Amino acid sequence: MFTAIFFSGCTGRSSEENLKAMAEFATKANASAKHYDNMVESDPGNATAWVIRAMYYNNNFNQYDEALYSVNKALEINPELGLSWHTKGFILLNSGDKTGAALCYENATRYDPSLAGSTPDIDNFKTGGSQFVAVSYKAE
Repeated sequence: MFTAIFFSGCTGRSSEENLKAMAEFATKANASAKHYDNMVESDPGNATAWVIRAMYYNNNFNQYDEALYSVNKALEINPELGLSWHTKGFILLNSGDKTGAALCYENATRYDPSLAGSTPDIDNFKTGGSQFVAVSYKAE
C-alpha cells in the first residue's frame, strides 16, 4: 500500500519578511512620486512633464484627483496637446466618467490624429482601477 501525504499552506515569506517587502515597496513608490513631483517643480511650464506626472498618479494606487489636477495643469499650459487630452480620457474612464472621457478622446484625436488607434472601447471599459498605462510618448 502506498500512502501519500500532502501538506498545503503558505510556504512563502514570514510575516516579518512580508512587512519588510511592503516597506521596501512603499519606499520605492514614494521615491517615484517624488521623481514626478520634482519634474514639474523644476519646470512648471512643461506640459509634457505634467502629463507624465498625471499618468503616474492615474496608474499608481488610483490617485485620480492628483492625476486630474496634473493633466488639467498640462491643458492650461498647452490646450492643444493631444497627449494631455488622451491621458485625461483615461483618468475620467477610470473614475467612471465615460461621457467626459469620450469628449477628451475627440479632442485628443483632433490635435493628434495618430492617437486615434489607441483610444479604448468606452462602452466595454471596466472602471474601478487603472486598466491601461496611458500611451507611449514621442518627442516632437
